[in-house]
Amino acid sequence: MLDAIGQAQRRVLLCSYIFDNDATGKAFVAALEAAVRHGVEVRVLVDAIGELYSWPRISRALKAAGIPHRRFLPPRWFPPFGYVNLRTHRKLLIVDGTTGFCGGMNIGDRHATTESGDREADDIHFRLVGPVVDDLEWLFLDDWRFASGEVLEPLPVGAVEGDVLCRLVSGGPNEDLDRLLFINHGAIDSTHESILIMTPYFLPERDLIVALQTAALRGVEVKIVVPHRSNLPYVDWAMQHWLPQLLAQGVRVFRRPLFSHAKLLVVDSRYALIGSANLDPRSLRLNFEVGVEIFDTTVAEALEMVIRSVTTTGEVSIPALMSRGRLRRLRDATVALFTPYL
Repeated sequence: MLDAIGQAQRRVLLCSYIFDNDATGKAFVAALEAAVRHGVEVRVLVDAIGELYSWPRISRALKAAGIPHRRFLPPRWFPPFGYVNLRTHRKLLIVDGTTGFCGGMNIGDRHATTESGDREADDIHFRLVGPVVDDLEWLFLDDWRFASGEVLEPLPVGAVEGDVLCRLVSGGPNEDLDRLLFINHGAIDSTHESILIMTPYFLPERDLIVALQTAALRGVEVKIVVPHRSNLPYVDWAMQHWLPQLLAQGVRVFRRPLFSHAKLLVVDSRYALIGSANLDPRSLRLNFEVGVEIFDTTVAEALEMVIRSVTTTGEVSIPALMSRGRLRRLRDATVALFTPYL
């Protein structure tokens, strides 16, 4: 991503939910500042709540560097208070209208590998070229118009042929409401052989739970990979409450020791859904998200191998979940009541 920004000739568009003011974040600020100095048109959109994960806020560094930026739905301390729950969770980078990046990765040291080879989070991000980049650019420019009032047109670029069929799917609490939920449903309901899911937060709504249970009862292989411990303990507690009813119908769940932040759905080794959305009500209903459907056996099989490679250990069982003490189970059940708000 830094290389792409450094090679930009005309325009750089960047959107991130979390943009930490650490070594990695500062490297992006420096690259964006250099692009501005070279006459490249730069626009940066940062979520106003997401940037609070780091202090001082990255928007201050962007302002000091003279980088055009906006904060998405900044909270207000006086009426009208705004929509604190409605966040942009999209991670987008579009360079010169020809190269795009999207996936699960925020900008920060937590997503980078240290010199010793360690990292806080494991993630998967994607570089895309071809016509789908036009859709990514339109999506960013629409968000930018909403946040800033400035109307920008996509860059005219020559036709670039691709060898993989892709489709962008936007989700959000607007006219795109429930689109990603419907896409997940459609993929799961049409499965014949296998459903492989990797997600950092697994709190599916009731109808999605039923879809997974039904698929398993039809004989479809259903495997779900989640972290052993995420960065949000209360989400883990609620998830533990919901898992037994999935396991009882043949769904298999695996926990990874490392915090896996990737968001992947692979169906029948032929279809994959990538992007920024988690399988929880906040992502699928409240957040502005981006997904990209990939209809290609080669890509789907490669992503399937990634998921299968971490399903050899760490399988969750009903006896293990039920062996939790009564107080822990009561805690998990209580937190699970607030699933729509987690």
